[in-house]
Amino acid sequence: MKNTLVIILLFVFCQSICHAQGERKRKFYDKGTVLRSPAGFYDDETYVASTNPNDNLLIGVATGNHNPRKKSDFVCTGGVSEVKYNYENGSIQEGDLVTSSSKTGEAMKATQSGIVLGIALENTDSPSGLVKVRVLIQYVKL
Repeated sequence: MKNTLVIILLFVFCQSICHAQGERKRKFYDKGTVLRSPAGFYDDETYVASTNPNDNLLIGVATGNHNPRKKSDFVCTGGVSEVKYNYENGSIQEGDLVTSSSKTGEAMKATQSGIVLGIALENTDSPSGLVKVRVLIQYVKL
């Protein structure tokens, strides 16, 4: 009887832990949204769309995948990704450095020293949209 009670309690305890872990509140963003982490590190529950130009807390770009199995399925922290952009600092040409802009979740051409998101891999031909970027977050002195 005692063993049965212990097994039942263990089962209930394990079910509550599994249920609690399944209730994580991940935030999903549209493809190309520039993301930052107010906590200063990459955690899938604390990141938000960037709203600061040359944001020091950039973590990557949203992939647009709303059914991820691991962190890299919904945030690109390195590699090639399409990124939302605007012409806040002028048009973006292939080879230009891009960074976060003051428009929520969008990138712009980097024109001053600071944290950059990466390097544009193509020219832009409209004031906003998606541009392919080699994501490599780092500090660059211009």
